[in-house]
Amino acid sequence: MDSEQARWGQFRKAIHAYPDVQSCLIEDEQNKKQPNLLKFDWDRVGTGRGAAVCVFRIARSLSNQNRLQHWFAYHHFEIAGPHRYRSQSFVPTRENQPVASMTGYWTVEQYRKQTPSIIRTLTGFDTVIRYEVILSFSDENQTVGASVLATTK
Repeated sequence: MDSEQARWGQFRKAIHAYPDVQSCLIEDEQNKKQPNLLKFDWDRVGTGRGAAVCVFRIARSLSNQNRLQHWFAYHHFEIAGPHRYRSQSFVPTRENQPVASMTGYWTVEQYRKQTPSIIRTLTGFDTVIRYEVILSFSDENQTVGASVLATTK
């Protein structure tokens, strides 16, 4: 994504905050030549736009759907996919056009464990009922997009 993209304004800060895959990892992994990409820093990155940018960077670095499934499983995500949502006969009009997706999701219980909240603890009220990370793939199985979605009540 660059400044010419329509959604640049939404992601500009997160892209600058996390300029490479190492910046998305816990501090002990950031300066290693071969960092462990499983050591994602959820506390610092959060579950919003920073997560979308960083999961995209992780997915591009892993470059293999089996490795991505392992990454999701390591972080306690349930996994759906990969699913092709364009027919095999579909010919992409551009190189990075998405044709398939993989979703990792946390149930409300998993989300609570990952994102403790004093307000939720005091009130017992959850606003998020499911958290999803959705990766999009090109016809060549290259990651071309990542988004996060928090389904609320």
